[in-house]
Amino acid sequence: MTLEQNQTTTSDVPRASRSTVGQPGDRVPENSLFDQVTRALTKAVHENIYRSRLMALAGHDLKQPLQVISMLLELLTAQIADPGAKPRMQLAHESIKRIADGLDRLALASRLDIDPDLPQRTIFPVADVLQLIKPTWQEHAANKGVELRVCGSSAYVTSDVAMLTTILDNFIGNAIKYTPRGLVLVGCRRVRDHVSIQVLDTGVGIQPERLEQIFVAFHQEDPASGGLGLGLSIAQRTATILGHRVRVRSEVARGSAFCIEVPGAAAPDLRLRLQPDLTAT
Repeated sequence: MTLEQNQTTTSDVPRASRSTVGQPGDRVPENSLFDQVTRALTKAVHENIYRSRLMALAGHDLKQPLQVISMLLELLTAQIADPGAKPRMQLAHESIKRIADGLDRLALASRLDIDPDLPQRTIFPVADVLQLIKPTWQEHAANKGVELRVCGSSAYVTSDVAMLTTILDNFIGNAIKYTPRGLVLVGCRRVRDHVSIQVLDTGVGIQPERLEQIFVAFHQEDPASGGLGLGLSIAQRTATILGHRVRVRSEVARGSAFCIEVPGAAAPDLRLRLQPDLTAT
């Protein structure tokens, strides 16, 4: 599979539609249905903020004992002399990591609702993100018998580094999860004034009628595969906040492609950074 290969089923992630209730200058009777709906929406917003903060705190507190367990497992693994027991210890360590990753996703989903400082956009090379991704998923892919190939890129983009990394992490984790064997390929293509970062796999693929459902929170194509079903939902919401377009192409039994289109940027002129500030006194 190459980055130029087309799949048969294509879907853009649906964007939330906006509607207006009333216009400036409209006269609305007191205690009208409009007032009741406004009060109900205001109450729902406050309750949602409270739940989001509670989930963020719970995710943080629950991770602390998991980190202790993970460290103890590493110590025990180093002390075990029986080579046959080490794979079982590694399996336990990976299970703890999956639980911790799930808590991270819950905390992030909550943070997207309440953090006013997101996103923090900067200009940076895509390679900075790609270099973080490969070590994170290389071992997991190898343990599944999947080849993870990350192509280099010289492109610069404008985005939030952490949020873009989260999107790609979820795309790659999902690709490895639904690829029993074969290849997961990560690479970039320039599309006019954007850079399309693509995650392609040779996995099981997705039925055309289910493409939109995969971005619904807690939805899982295969409930027996584990996880919370939050990864793609978080990826979509994060992309919406960033203003980036997500595209999905898939063909059953042949694989899928998840793409995020990020605004391109010119590489910073390093010569300007190295020049002395002649206006300084």
